[in-house]
Amino acid sequence: MKKTLAEIYENLYKQDKINEAVLDVKFDNPPDQKTIRMSDVYARQILGYAGRLTFNIEEYVLNWVKKAGWAKQAQEFLVPAIIRALTESYDLNDFDNIKNLINAIKDLTENKENLTSFIDTLIPENDNLLVFFSQTLSTIPSAKIFNNKDFIDKIIKFEFSEGKVAVGPGEVFITLFSEVVNPQIGDLYIPGVEKHVELKSDGGRAGKKNVIQAALNTFKEIRKNIGSTLESYKKDRLDQLFDMVEPFRDIINQKNIIFNRLLRLLLNKDYNILNEKILSQPASLRDAGIRAEKVYSLELDDPELPSKIIRELINIGQLKEGGETVDFRTYFNITPEEQAIDMLRNFSPSRNPNIKNIIKRHYNNLTPEQIVVSLQINDYQHESSEKFDYIVYFNQNNKKMVVIGPFTTNYEFNLEMVLSVADKFKPSISTGGGYGGGQIYI
Repeated sequence: MKKTLAEIYENLYKQDKINEAVLDVKFDNPPDQKTIRMSDVYARQILGYAGRLTFNIEEYVLNWVKKAGWAKQAQEFLVPAIIRALTESYDLNDFDNIKNLINAIKDLTENKENLTSFIDTLIPENDNLLVFFSQTLSTIPSAKIFNNKDFIDKIIKFEFSEGKVAVGPGEVFITLFSEVVNPQIGDLYIPGVEKHVELKSDGGRAGKKNVIQAALNTFKEIRKNIGSTLESYKKDRLDQLFDMVEPFRDIINQKNIIFNRLLRLLLNKDYNILNEKILSQPASLRDAGIRAEKVYSLELDDPELPSKIIRELINIGQLKEGGETVDFRTYFNITPEEQAIDMLRNFSPSRNPNIKNIIKRHYNNLTPEQIVVSLQINDYQHESSEKFDYIVYFNQNNKKMVVIGPFTTNYEFNLEMVLSVADKFKPSISTGGGYGGGQIYI
């Protein structure tokens, strides 16, 4: 009597029976039919592979990509890339999975024009990119199969070049799961409302040629002013410190070498302390402050005085020239408000006479970096040949986003609008080596 695979497995390994499938395989040449018994695992793999061939999932993905507005060169990258993402995120050996994915792709393709999920979520209150995606899944229930974190993360991070145009993260994802299409010019286009959207992932730059030149010129002004101003500012800060160290004059000792070396310079009102290399080493200074507290605390009315002195020395030590970002921060730390506003205004190439007053209204609520990138975003939109109605910055890891728009033809209104959400930006200011304005992180 012949034994099945399951019986052999049970007898050999004394374990529970494996699930066993029976497959009938018919060959056209020669026209033989075979009946094969095998474990479910292998049977499902065969059916899955057969299912992919039978249903031709690649054809449905191609139609999906075409409907999203991607041209031939992009299709050649996207179809295999999407299939690879599906294979890595789903069990495509499962016949039912393939059918469900194809049904979802068909429904997304056929109902694309009826969706309003992306435009509905382009509001300042929306701070998460996936809100539009959830709305699409609610409208097209079959598409809920795509609510798969691994798959979403893969598609969102797609980057490639389409001719001379770089396609950045998020663009493919949005066009596949909303009414948005890829336009010939720009990042995203919403046909129903005829709106263009500029999409920037984390670290995206705020502007191009016009803002770069303005930034280069302004950094030259900052460097011209920063030298003598910075030296004077450091000495003003030291003058305040000289008074703080007076309680140590009669109790100075040799028990803390670093702290006492600095203490002598301060007690002698010696500005050479600015040349002490140790001031730029916060970790060493903090250690010296902690040890000094132990040595002096019983002899001082304020036991924390050594640490307070060290903190101030660290702050002074970090005020230094060196690179656009450092110079920028230093300048706006040491410059009076009116002068600082004048310099911020210079980061905009626009000659609009009201820019300075608008900056003044927001100066105390935003950092100088946030004001600069707001100016650059507004000038980018105002002077760009590729006009856009909205600009969206998003973080491709945590999906946080900032929506700005719709822009109007009124420069001042637009600048106020950008500044109203600028507190959500974490900018890095530089001229970007000539490639763009400040980088924006969310």
